[in-house]
Amino acid sequence: MKRLFSALLVIFFSFVIYYDLKNGTLPVSSIQNEPHAEEQFMEVKVKEGDTVLSIVEKIHNKPVPASIEEIIKDFGELNSNEDVYSIQAGKTYKFPLYNN
Repeated sequence: MKRLFSALLVIFFSFVIYYDLKNGTLPVSSIQNEPHAEEQFMEVKVKEGDTVLSIVEKIHNKPVPASIEEIIKDFGELNSNEDVYSIQAGKTYKFPLYNN
């Protein structure tokens, strides 16, 4: 009886491990499935003295519903070949748009 129980226990744990590795057991957050900022942007020509944050705030005409880190990350994703911290006046960049 102990051998049968041990064998069933081993089979059960093997199945649980297999299922967990194949399908996962944690639910996927709905935030991960929402569109990212790279799908929503506005192209803006930078003027002297502009910063990424100041331009994003001008675009929205209100406080931006995103953290500074998120804005910087999204700007970097939209403009993959550009340095986030040294945008140049006269160049056109893609800036993320955020919905409330």
